[in-house]
Amino acid sequence: MNDESVGDADRHFYGRRVDPELHRNEKGTRQVEQNGGSPEENRGTTSTKSAVSDSLRSVMHDLAEISEYVSYLASSQLDTIKLSFRNALFGVFLGLVSLIAIGGLLVTGIVLLLTALGGALAALFDTHVWVGNFVAGALAIALGSFGVFLGHRQFAIAGQRRTVKKYEHRRSEQRARFDHDVADRAAAQRSRK
Repeated sequence: MNDESVGDADRHFYGRRVDPELHRNEKGTRQVEQNGGSPEENRGTTSTKSAVSDSLRSVMHDLAEISEYVSYLASSQLDTIKLSFRNALFGVFLGLVSLIAIGGLLVTGIVLLLTALGGALAALFDTHVWVGNFVAGALAIALGSFGVFLGHRQFAIAGQRRTVKKYEHRRSEQRARFDHDVADRAAAQRSRK
């Protein structure tokens, strides 16, 4: 096919003039002549296209990896904010519960101590009821404080385990997708410095 047989629609593509060295091959697809050669001489362009395709695939893989790492960083920052908010909320909740518990324990302890004082006065008259009341008050205060301590500790440990499990899962997904994870990349960066 020569340039004269190419119609106006083929010579112009969206208002741009088509390169005159652009020809149709046997299959009807367009092929560019390089250095004045024929389409048959330009068959080596498929290896160039393959190299470009491989490079593009590699770049897309790297972009997907970078995107995952940015997402990982953003997620970790968001989880840090969530953790701060959760800790603040837990602090308020713990403060209210502790205030109520401590108030109740103090009232109970004061009542029992006053009962013990009353028992002590009764001991002057040869009765020993105050010893039992005193020990019961001390045990109530000690057990209440220990319960609040254990509750806080269990809540903190459970939150930490959930967060560690989440990031271990993300890192295993990264290893499956990219053959390494964010920790491996960080170690590699540190070793380069």
